[in-house]
This record gives sequence, C-alpha cells and structure tokens, in this order.
Amino acid sequence: MKKLKVAVYAICKDEEKFVERWMQSMKEADLVVVTDTGSADGTVQKLKRLGAKVFSEKIEPWRFDVARNISLSHVPHDVDICVCTDLDETFRPGWRHLLEASWREKENFGHRQVHYTYNWRLKADGTPDYTFTYSKIHDRHGWVWEYPIHEYIFLEGEGGLETIQLPALVLDHYPDWEKSRGNYLPLLEMAVKEKPLDGRMNNLLGREYLVTGHEKSAIQQLKAYLALPDTLCPEAQGQAMGWIGNAYWQQGEAQKARKWFLRFLGNCQHRREPYVELSRLAHAEKDWEFLYYLTKAALRITDTGDMFYTLSSSWDKTLDEYALQACYHLAMYQDALAHCAKALAFEPGNAYLLSWQELILSKMT
Repeated sequence: MKKLKVAVYAICKDEEKFVERWMQSMKEADLVVVTDTGSADGTVQKLKRLGAKVFSEKIEPWRFDVARNISLSHVPHDVDICVCTDLDETFRPGWRHLLEASWREKENFGHRQVHYTYNWRLKADGTPDYTFTYSKIHDRHGWVWEYPIHEYIFLEGEGGLETIQLPALVLDHYPDWEKSRGNYLPLLEMAVKEKPLDGRMNNLLGREYLVTGHEKSAIQQLKAYLALPDTLCPEAQGQAMGWIGNAYWQQGEAQKARKWFLRFLGNCQHRREPYVELSRLAHAEKDWEFLYYLTKAALRITDTGDMFYTLSSSWDKTLDEYALQACYHLAMYQDALAHCAKALAFEPGNAYLLSWQELILSKMT
C-alpha cells in the first residue's frame, strides 16, 4: 500500500507568537509549507528553525485568494493530501491517522475534499462556543481559491469529486481578538461588487456590517441577500434572518426583532438557535408564558443536525436557565427547581444559579 504524502500549507504575517504551538500541531504532516506575506517580527526565522519551508511573497493589492493560490503553488506536485490551515489554528492530536483512514476508503476517486469540524470560537474553559463545518483539505491538483476574503477553494480540474465527511477531525481556532479586521469590510464590499449575485458573499457582507456596528446597512444588505436566487441552504437563510433580528434589537426595535426571529424559527424549526434568540427577547420583555413555551420546545430538540453551524448557547445551561426563570414567575416551582438542577449540571457551583435554587426552595417551604 502506497504511503500517502501529507502537506500542510499556510499564509502568515507577523504571527510569531503562534508559531511554536502551530508547528507542534502540524508535526504529523510530512512537510509544512508557509508563505509569508511580509512579517516584520521573528515569524519567518522561527518557522524555519522549527522545520517549515518558508517562501516570502509580496501581494499588492492584498487579496486572500491570491495569497492562498500562491501558497498552494509552493506545495510539491507529488503531495497526495493538502491541508490548508492558519497559524492561529490547531488540530486535535491524531488528525493524520483519521485523515488517512478516510482518504483510503475513497481511493477510486480522482478528487477528494474533506469536511471536518471547526471550532471557530472557544470559551475560556476551552470548550466550543461556535462550531461549523470546514473544508480546506483536498487533493493536490485542479483546485483554485476564489474571493478576496472568506476565500473558498473550488475544483476546476476534470474528474469526479468525492466529499469525505469526517466530523471526528477537529480544528480549533485560537485567534488574537485584538488583531484588526479593518480590511474585512472593504474586501467583502469588493467581493460583492465582483459577484453581485453571489449568495455567500452577500450574506457575509451583511454579517460584517452587523458586527462592526452598522445595523442599518446590515439590515439592508441581509434583506437584499434573502431576495437573491442563490441564498444557499435554509440554515443560511435562517441565520441571516436572525442577524436581521439582532440588528433591529440593537437599534431598540424589539417588535421588528421578534418578527425576524420568528421568521428564523419558521425556517429552522429543527434547530435550537432560533428558540434561543426568541428566548433572549422574551426574557428581556419578561414575557414568561412565551419564554416557557420557547424553552420547552427547544429542549425537545436533541440533535444538533448537520453541523452547518452550532452555537454553544443552544446546548449549554442557557435554555434551562431561561426555563427556570419562566417557571418561577409562573409559580411552577417544582419545574423551576428541576431546570435549575439541569443548569447546575453544566456549571456546578455557579453562584447565580445557586441563588436561584435558594430562592425557589424558599417558595416551596
């Protein structure tokens, strides 16, 4: 049986503080190829010292897809599996074994791409907070990166494509949250200008307006996205509806927010996320009957679904914490105590929950 050759490839700039941890995580590969785009710190020297092959490239004007394509061009042609990561990401140990085993099952296919678990945001205790599916592992030839930001790799080569679902392969993201993302918005605006009917870019531009505090622009852009013929899957549509709801809420328009959260729910009744959004609103408005209904309905959903994305607030103590408060205010003290116990099972010793437990017990005596 032929030994598979696995290469990790990446782009970087001024990421010296991530190098050691990243190289430790990527050591399961046969080689690590990095394209540095202008580091002024010790990134390049440290990468070389730890065994990476480093190329220096100047990319003007800056585009992530151009950088990724140049980076891929530096990967040797005899590589079987290309693994694209960034220096602020790490795989869970044993990733290569998982990858090779699944790859060999599809040896009759000319092109392969792996879909795996990406924890984009982690909580302080290291548990996942925002998770979705990633797909930056592929065979060596026939692929090209597109889009100036939030770039995606597409197959241009001939032959069939086999998608390998490998959720057990997990990549964790440890970003520098203080690092500027000031170029994101203009690059997304450029992407939409280049491809005005592209659903994914329109969606991401709307989200970027929201996270940068441009609520009116977010609402306008996300509504335009939803009117496009290419609006991706129902989950993506629902997520956009939820973002519109949040934009209205941030503007103090709670009734419009409720309308859009309800549309989110109508699009994604199989997911907990829209119930959580509506629960936040019902809790803020002290609408205890509605909050009780929402939390009970959400907790009956026990499957995370297809991993389009998952928010931890849908699967941690949040829903039980809302439920206990709804039950308390509806004088359903036994149910309130049960939900409090379930919430404490997630975070034993939580002072806020323990104070609720004490209050509920005082009503039962």
